[in-house]
Amino acid sequence: MKKLLTAVSALALLPCAGAAFAQGPAAGTAPSLDAATLFGAREGVQDASLSPGGTKVAFIAPTKGQGNALYIVDAAGGKAPTPALISSGDPDRISSCSWVSEQRLACRLHILVKGAIEIMEGSRLVAVDADGTNTRLLSNHERTDDLGMVLGGDDVVDWLTGQDGSVMLSRVYVPSERIGSNLKDTRSGYGVDRIDTRSLQVKEIEPPKPSAAEYISDGHGNVRIMAAATSGGATGQATGVYLYYYRKKGSREWERLGEYDAVHREGFSPYAVDSDKDVVYGLKKKDGRLAAYAVSLDGSKTETLLYAHPQVDVDRGRAGEVVTVVRLCVRQRLGEGRRARDVRTRASEGARRSRSGPGQKRGDPHRDCRDAQ
Repeated sequence: MKKLLTAVSALALLPCAGAAFAQGPAAGTAPSLDAATLFGAREGVQDASLSPGGTKVAFIAPTKGQGNALYIVDAAGGKAPTPALISSGDPDRISSCSWVSEQRLACRLHILVKGAIEIMEGSRLVAVDADGTNTRLLSNHERTDDLGMVLGGDDVVDWLTGQDGSVMLSRVYVPSERIGSNLKDTRSGYGVDRIDTRSLQVKEIEPPKPSAAEYISDGHGNVRIMAAATSGGATGQATGVYLYYYRKKGSREWERLGEYDAVHREGFSPYAVDSDKDVVYGLKKKDGRLAAYAVSLDGSKTETLLYAHPQVDVDRGRAGEVVTVVRLCVRQRLGEGRRARDVRTRASEGARRSRSGPGQKRGDPHRDCRDAQ
């Protein structure tokens, strides 16, 4: 199983040059107008982002079969897109890519691992130059002596804007022990590292903690929020309740912020830290509906209501958005189902939405819209 995971990770490191199966994002022939064909067709662009300097556009588009590829094109136009990273779709697929500098990107790969009786999902993070060179695996490498298996959990905590290729990553650590040797690695749990995506030089920011479930940065390289998962019973099963801790500005000491019950959606759920205002933005129920709040991180833990609506929930918006854009989940009548629309609040434009966690403890980004009553 570990060999399979290692092989899957290596697929992302294949250079794009010479990949005969790569296809352009748009075929030269006119698309078929057959309804069944159009219904089953994959979207032409699956993800897109602009480089920090605005000179390049990166986007993910389908290739042969279930595969896809990361393409780079000059924003000024005049040149055809060129592939920088290619995935076969069996068993790996590129999920998303974002710029870490003007010439380099970090991408998430979705993988399927076939076990003896089940197929498991996983993910890996890789970095690649815009020209398709210098590909590096950012996730921790699997070791033959690891005492466990890691399917995913790695994520970007802070993009470290202006640091030219370095990012802060949350990464999962498992202990390792070599039989017949005194060499072993006792690190276990979820921690945060600063990593140079070119040289892979690593600096530990937060040591791995077995109970850690999430970290939130202020967007300036400082981890200000941490969540710890709780468990109970004889089997140690997860309860769905998370204990949140925060740090005051300039401090390394963790202080209790509160708790959040992900099963019943009770309590304050942090999402983004505003360093300038020294607050954390998040969601909490008001009169039975999720509302947007700001909680002070100066030690007082003062709560300020930012936005609430008596008939709809406020959702967290799309991944990566500044928290000033909130999402209203409206239950429509006349068979229209539920829709979502974005509205702006008075929260600071300096808010940094840099967060990560090893699991989707709140479900997918639009779960609240589907669950709205």
